[in-house]
Parts: sequence; structure tokens; C-alpha cells
Amino acid sequence: MVLFQKCEKSNKEAEDHKLNYNRGLLWRGLNDRIRRTAVRNGDGPAMIRFWKLDLVQFHITHHPKYFILAHRLIAGVNGFLPTKLREDIIWNRTVNYTGGRGSNLEMDLVNEFLNKDFINSLHMTGKMTDETIDRHGKIVGGLKTEINSIYDTMTGQRTWHAVGGCNRRRTDVIKLISHLQKEDLFNYHGGRTYKSFKKFTLKSCNSIGSMLTKIERLSKKLDRRKRIL
Repeated sequence: MVLFQKCEKSNKEAEDHKLNYNRGLLWRGLNDRIRRTAVRNGDGPAMIRFWKLDLVQFHITHHPKYFILAHRLIAGVNGFLPTKLREDIIWNRTVNYTGGRGSNLEMDLVNEFLNKDFINSLHMTGKMTDETIDRHGKIVGGLKTEINSIYDTMTGQRTWHAVGGCNRRRTDVIKLISHLQKEDLFNYHGGRTYKSFKKFTLKSCNSIGSMLTKIERLSKKLDRRKRIL
């Protein structure tokens, strides 16, 4: 499976590291955008599909811990877990605090907001030890009105108080586009490079066999555990 298609040139031509970086960054940006859209709309099946892509990425970048977690999630929703739990994992991954379409947030992120807010409330009382505060911070606490602004910002519903009542980005976007057009970002020019990423290359998965072997081993391990339970 190829995550990034490397620009193939003859050995006589220098590699375009700037093109490599531009294409990699574009892929990451689009990937992040479609994930955000899936979360905002509470599209559980789409979020699970992204984990399949992450599974390959974890293998390429040598992150065995995350590879195991991704495998457990994918195996769980594809038959390893009971039906009720599978449905819960797929469809109850987001929280819609403000209501309306496209306003969902990741449940983990919401819990972080709640825990942080609760810890701040406890600190303000000044009557509890740090140990008690840490213990209470692990449970979901109360929600203050100030946290509304965080939700509004994350869901794109923030009300801007600038001149004209909106956030003006048009001028900045036009300036950025005019600057980038001169760079000819997505055409090959041998020898180009960015100062901060001089040897940037695009990685592809050339070890499908070892990844499949790893998946098979983890699946058998889950089967043994299920028989014991």
C-alpha cells in the first residue's frame, strides 16, 4: 500500500525534496480535514476507516504500541466484541454540546475540557490537597459557562467581535496564494529543498508481508484470550 507516491525520476536527475515535502504536507492537510469533517458530523464508520489507514502508518513509522491498539479497535468492531459494544464504539465517539448539524466534538477532547475545568474549580476553593485534586480530576466534573467559548471555537461557531462582525482572512489568503504561485510547488525541479527539511523523502509501505504476519499473530492472540474468557 502506497501512502505517498514518490516522484520517479532517473538517477541522473537530482531529487526534488521540496516537491516531496509539498505533496506530503498536502496529503496530511487533506487527511486531517476529512477526519475533522467526520468527527463534526458524528460519522462513526468513517472514523473507524481512518484507523485502518493509521494501522499502516504505525507499521511504517515503527510504533508497535499504537499498532496493537489500532488492531484491537479494528478487530473489535469487526466481530471480536459483542454487538452492543461494537455499536457503542462506532456511534458514541463524539459529543454534541451546542446542538445542530456539524457541531460534534471528540469525546476524549470533551472529557479533557471537563477534567481541566473541574480541577480549576477545586483549586479555587483552596480546601483540598493536591492528592485529592488529582483523584477528582480523573472523573468528569462540572461545566462552567466559560467553557462555552472553547466549544464555539472548536466547532467553528465563534462570534467574532472585530470590525464588521466577522473574521477577515481574505486579504491574507490572497497574499499567501500570490506568494506560493511563484514557487511552482507541485512540478518537478531537481535539486530543490527547504532549509528546515533538506532531505525530506516520501515513505511507502514496502513490507506488507511483515505487517500481515504481525496482524495474524495479534489476531490469534485475541482469539486465545477470547476462548479463555
